Amino acid sequence: MEIGEETRQMLARKPLRNFVFYPAIQWPQIIRNCFLVAVTSILAGLMIMLLYGVEYGSTNIYVMDRNSAFFPLEKQSLLSLVLPAIFAALVMAVLIGWMLALAASRRIALPIYKVIQWTRQVAEGNLRANLAFRPGDHLEELARSCNNALEHTREGYEELHELAKDDRVPPDVREKLRLILAGYRY
Repeated sequence: MEIGEETRQMLARKPLRNFVFYPAIQWPQIIRNCFLVAVTSILAGLMIMLLYGVEYGSTNIYVMDRNSAFFPLEKQSLLSLVLPAIFAALVMAVLIGWMLALAASRRIALPIYKVIQWTRQVAEGNLRANLAFRPGDHLEELARSCNNALEHTREGYEELHELAKDDRVPPDVREKLRLILAGYRY
C-alpha cells in the first residue's frame, strides 16, 4: 500500500511552531509537568533548610569574607546563601520540564491528531485516505488495521459501483446506487 503525498508531507514536517498543534490535550499536560517540577524544586530547597536546621540547630551559617584581608567570619542566613541556587535550579528545572513535557505531549497528541484527520477524510468520502505513523510511535498495527478496514470498505463500494453499472439491476435501483456512490472517492 503506497503512502499518499499529503500524508508523506504531514509526516515530514517538524517546525518548532507545530509542537503544540492539539492544545486541548497538550497544554494541560505541559502545565501539570511544569507545576510538578516547580513544586519539587521548592520542596527540595525547603528540605535542605529543614535538615540543616535540625542538624545544626540554626539556619545561620558562618562564611568567610574572601574580599577582606583578614578573612573574618560573617554570620549569614542559610536562606540568603541557598535561595539564589534554589531559584536558579527552579528556573532551569521549569525550562527543562517544559521542553520535556512539550515533547512528551507531542508524542501523545500526534497520533490522536492523525487518527482524527484520517477519520475526517473518510467521513468526507475519501476511501483512499491512508493512516500512517512514524516507526517510533509503535502504532503500526493500529494504522494497518484501520487501513485494512478501509480497504475492505473500498472493495465493497467498488462492488456496488460495478453493480450500479449492471443492466440486470432495475434502473431505479441503479440510479439510487449512483447517487449514494457519488459522495465517495474510491
